[in-house]
Amino acid sequence: MKTIFFATLISFSAIADTISVQNESITINLRFNEFQGLDKQRYVDAAKEWLEVVKSVEGREHHTLDIDVVVTDTIESDGLALVEESVPISGLEIPTYGVIWMHANTHQPNFEVASYKGTILHEIGHILGIGSTTDPFIVDHIDEINGSGFCKDNSVALATYNRLYNTQFTCLPFSTNGHLYDDIQSEDEPRGNHVPPMTQEVMANGNDIRPITLAVLDDIGYQVDYTQIDMTRK
Repeated sequence: MKTIFFATLISFSAIADTISVQNESITINLRFNEFQGLDKQRYVDAAKEWLEVVKSVEGREHHTLDIDVVVTDTIESDGLALVEESVPISGLEIPTYGVIWMHANTHQPNFEVASYKGTILHEIGHILGIGSTTDPFIVDHIDEINGSGFCKDNSVALATYNRLYNTQFTCLPFSTNGHLYDDIQSEDEPRGNHVPPMTQEVMANGNDIRPITLAVLDDIGYQVDYTQIDMTRK
């Protein structure tokens, strides 16, 4: 299970091992806390995958995002994420620092590779702002989608969803816990057959960065490259 977690500010060691991943306009600094003997490359690969499709922050020449990564057995889910710091840009809070906790089980040899890769992508997606920067646009209940939704004027994500699922909603089905709606592999309550779940999207419970996930980042202030992903819903 992938999820987002909100908590108070947490301090980590200044001697954490740091690996930086960057494109022309964004740098992600991955800071590994007490990672002796644990695989760091999976997190580097996930950050690289994100930066292949998330190219820049609108209105900012260069953006730096610091992420503390912690492996622990004290969480119930496979991963948790928390945005701790952000910077206001064009009226939106763009994250600059966050924490990802991964369950120790995800580093066991028998843990499914696709699952841990998807979980890491998912948690980095939260640190990019899905579930925090999106908050001002969340409405708790919209009758037409039988639940909460992401309601932003001229939303690219909504237009993408309506096109892919042949709907005509005015808000994107979106959970109040920071996820795209999915009642198949998540804790979301079914909203009815007229509201298609986004099961394959990494910010629901899929393992791949797909069009609606990327479009949400487009909506909240990132320049993205749709040519690098599968633009179908399958």
